[in-house]
Amino acid sequence: MLSLRRLASVAALALSCAVVQPTASRAADAPALPSVWLADLTWLELRTAMQQGVDTVLLPLGGIEARGSHLVLGANNRVLTTIATAAAKKDQWTLIAPVVPFAPEISDDSLGTLRWPGTLHMSPDSIGSLVAEVTASLKVHGIHHLILLTNQPAAADALRDTARALNKSWAVEGVVVGLADVSPDSDFEKELLAKFRLTPEQNGDHGGLIETAEMLACCSDGVRQSTLPRTPGAVEASGASGRPDLATSEIGRASLEHKITSVLATIAEVRSVAAEIKADQAQEDSAPAAQ
Repeated sequence: MLSLRRLASVAALALSCAVVQPTASRAADAPALPSVWLADLTWLELRTAMQQGVDTVLLPLGGIEARGSHLVLGANNRVLTTIATAAAKKDQWTLIAPVVPFAPEISDDSLGTLRWPGTLHMSPDSIGSLVAEVTASLKVHGIHHLILLTNQPAAADALRDTARALNKSWAVEGVVVGLADVSPDSDFEKELLAKFRLTPEQNGDHGGLIETAEMLACCSDGVRQSTLPRTPGAVEASGASGRPDLATSEIGRASLEHKITSVLATIAEVRSVAAEIKADQAQEDSAPAAQ
């Protein structure tokens, strides 16, 4: 495994023609790219986009887990893909790394959703190590604004610690790592539900109303109407909660739009912090040396 220290050495050498130095300014118009997803670009297309001012990459972390008998195991990944794609297209200067499809699913005293077949677990430490190496790779090539995106509360805790550690190491280089946490927001959800005369109890907290609504809005083929639980007993037995049968695509669209807006705000915040760091460094460099 290539260590972060080794990656840093490679970055310092900067011998490859593929390494792009950060642009001082953007082109007048955002680059016309065939996709906002890194995996769908050639390295030449990526290099050209960076030379024109693309400076930000989203790294989504979803999960493969049971969320009731009605939602496909990759529901988190599908929702994150929708959110990331919309945010990147709206921003125009952001691209997206492949979704990391794993999250912490168990705790010290519980198997969590690992009780149901198909759930895949990755420990917080492993997630932190994976993210650190992926972001270091992006840093090598000149991406200085990195956004970790998740809709998993357990993953958010691990990513927050990772972002803090990376910022401590990389801030001097003008690299900023942010966290866009779009996991359930109880205040927003309560307000959204009230508009439809629904309650938090009806929403539930796993595979419930809003999570099902988001899937109906973005990826309805991932909602199995034939096995959607419609009674309290069936909901509990399926591993879900609340009233997923009350979900509508209208509710889902409103929730997704809120999360897309949140990601765009995080992108703006990361760029603002990076600009402040750059300005502070420039001021220090221009200050007369102490006698």
